[in-house]
Amino acid sequence: MSTLGRRTNDGASFELELEQAAERMDAAEIFNQLRQVWQALPPDLKQDIVRRAIQVFDVRGAYKRQLFDAVDGIFAQDRQAWQQALLRNRAAAAQQLAMLAGRKAGLPLKGGTPPPGFSDVQVRDYRRRQRSRGYVPGRGRGRGSRELEMELDGAARELDRWR
Repeated sequence: MSTLGRRTNDGASFELELEQAAERMDAAEIFNQLRQVWQALPPDLKQDIVRRAIQVFDVRGAYKRQLFDAVDGIFAQDRQAWQQALLRNRAAAAQQLAMLAGRKAGLPLKGGTPPPGFSDVQVRDYRRRQRSRGYVPGRGRGRGSRELEMELDGAARELDRWR
């Protein structure tokens, strides 16, 4: 059994072991092994990981390939532990795999959703358009007609008084 398949308790990091193993293999062989790891995962789990990653990270185009490669790498680090975690709590393990893979791949976070309502620029533009149409922003539309009606009533009373 190679040193990649078991955990090491000494100070050697997994990345160093992976680099040494990569030097012994050609790139096509490494790619095939990673592809086999990804293909070995159940389809619903792969969809769940990708769905959860899409909720948090900006996963489009080339970023999707980076995500898959990162999931392969993380899952390959300790396949048995991840399989046990998936058996215990599939949703939590999928979420953790998605988060770790997104961070490892360096994916940009999705921007937050804007708050409901108009932005300051939209409010300014709306009021400018209203002023250009002859409306006073912030004043109800019925108010102008009532004021005009009151003025007409007052003028009619004045005329009646003078008659």
